[in-house]
Amino acid sequence: MQEQPTPGPLLVSESDALENLIVHTSALGAAGVALVETEIQLYTDFQPARPTYDIGVDLRAVNAEGNRGVNLQVKASAKKNFNIQKRWDAIPNFLVVYVWQLRSRADAVVYVLRYEEAFEIVRSCAPQWLQTRSWRQVGGYGTTSPSVRLLSAIDPYRATPARWRAVLSAAAAT
Repeated sequence: MQEQPTPGPLLVSESDALENLIVHTSALGAAGVALVETEIQLYTDFQPARPTYDIGVDLRAVNAEGNRGVNLQVKASAKKNFNIQKRWDAIPNFLVVYVWQLRSRADAVVYVLRYEEAFEIVRSCAPQWLQTRSWRQVGGYGTTSPSVRLLSAIDPYRATPARWRAVLSAAAAT
């Protein structure tokens, strides 16, 4: 009987491992919501709360007094994915949170916008979306390849501690 060689350790750099990582979409979504919960908890006096069933939002943030809430839709992606839905306009105290490049925390970038801000980005950077069948009949549109112009337009909405405090306070006040 021939002796089998003992396999050595698998030496893979972190960047190679992340490049080849395949993550299920629902796991990515859950990780995005968890990241947003953490940022709200660390940077604001709001308390994050997950709905127990699907109410059209992924997360709520409740003010310290417990009498005001903000509805958040979290769109997480391993790359960049800008998506907007008409139905979001009808949700009171609504924010959309884009979590891009969520392949590692070091690479992840978070943006937080009011619906009106996201819509203005579309109107100014990609007005052709509003003429598509997808927007007119289905009620939404998005891209996984945002233009340089769109990337520039979303950059001021990067979720810093100050941005989180300001946007949650403003949304809760409406």
